[in-house]
Amino acid sequence: MEIALFAVAGGWFAVRVVAMTQHPAVSRQHPTLPHGPAHSRLGCAYQATAMAAMVWMLTVMAARPAMPGMSTHAASAAATRALVATSLAVYFAIAAAIWLASARRRRRMPGSSAQALMSAAMGTAVVTLAW
Repeated sequence: MEIALFAVAGGWFAVRVVAMTQHPAVSRQHPTLPHGPAHSRLGCAYQATAMAAMVWMLTVMAARPAMPGMSTHAASAAATRALVATSLAVYFAIAAAIWLASARRRRRMPGSSAQALMSAAMGTAVVTLAW
């Protein structure tokens, strides 16, 4: 159930990114929203990636064997899992730094500090739960 929920949410953010990139003559003109970077194209792309990471993390947790390392297949799966987890952790660490930089700018964007905290938590969770 959770996997489906995160997959649908990730798809919704991905559709928003595509809708925001359409040519202005094709898409409707919307007024500029003062909500900050979470409602930008880059913010929606980040959210779509975070939802995809949650789908991956839940899938890995569900497929994890009871006694890892019992076969060569389990060893290669663990190596792949560790590589993906490390890549996602680096991604979320960079994203946290970007969100913090956005929060520190002269024009503070609402929600940037919270996004930075959640990005750091996602990076920690991916690394912790993938091993």
